Amino acid sequence: MLNLRAKFASVLRKLAQRIHPLPQAVPERCPGTYLGNHRYLTTTIHGHKLFLDSRDVSLSPHIILDGTWEPWITALVKDLVKPGMRVLEVGSNCGWYTLLMAQGIGPEGRLITFEANPGLAQLTFDSLNINGYSDRVRLHNLAASNADGEATFRIFERHLGGGTLGAVGQEHLDRFQETIKEITVPTVALDEFLEGGDRIIDLMKIDAEGAEPMVFQGMHNLLKENENLTILMEYSFSQIKNCGFKPVAEMGALFDLGFKAFRIATTQQLIPVNLAELSKLRHCELLLTRDEQKLPGL
Repeated sequence: MLNLRAKFASVLRKLAQRIHPLPQAVPERCPGTYLGNHRYLTTTIHGHKLFLDSRDVSLSPHIILDGTWEPWITALVKDLVKPGMRVLEVGSNCGWYTLLMAQGIGPEGRLITFEANPGLAQLTFDSLNINGYSDRVRLHNLAASNADGEATFRIFERHLGGGTLGAVGQEHLDRFQETIKEITVPTVALDEFLEGGDRIIDLMKIDAEGAEPMVFQGMHNLLKENENLTILMEYSFSQIKNCGFKPVAEMGALFDLGFKAFRIATTQQLIPVNLAELSKLRHCELLLTRDEQKLPGL
């Protein structure tokens, strides 16, 4: 009788697990530790150790607590980056995407990244070093722009990744309870700065807080040379205007070079947009390519 009851109980347990499966064990992720001097060391869901600035209220809280950032963009970057790729990044911020791309290109790939904010550049450098990616990444604490020289760079005290070469209005500062400090940074035009094999680029990720037109103007020859180039970029109508450019006209220049644009939805869907549709958008993430057949999901 006991054996029959035991067998019956076993059958019920198996049936219950089919209807309501037990959750799979998930390895614990260490949220990190405060190191002092506004530095925080955390781990990501992708297995990276990442240095952050504890004063930042934009990226740092999400990465510390959740271990991830912009999951729809992150997923697309992981899909786009392949072993052996040659990648260019303008605006590394704290290094979230820098680490992902360094991981994806593997030891045979090459990543060149630029960050104008010296504090963020140092965080990115340290994160690359402790994750073992220093051999495949070259980090430059410079502002990519349309000419070699110097420029005023504005650093937000709380939203550290929002540093910009553009103007910042008092209304924006009041809205986000922000203050800024201005520093002078060296600028480079990528057409002049990149030489030899570094001029071959498969993928470019750019988040320059409105200075994207400056960067594209300074790499006009590179854009023409790299027919298979894919560009992942932030498009902000107001930030581009604050840098002194007409957003639609500047995007039109990229269309004239043969690029097609796709808006990246939070569902990871790539939605084609023409210039007229783009003129109605105020902020989005875009993927630009001359060959849409190479894009994930298309």
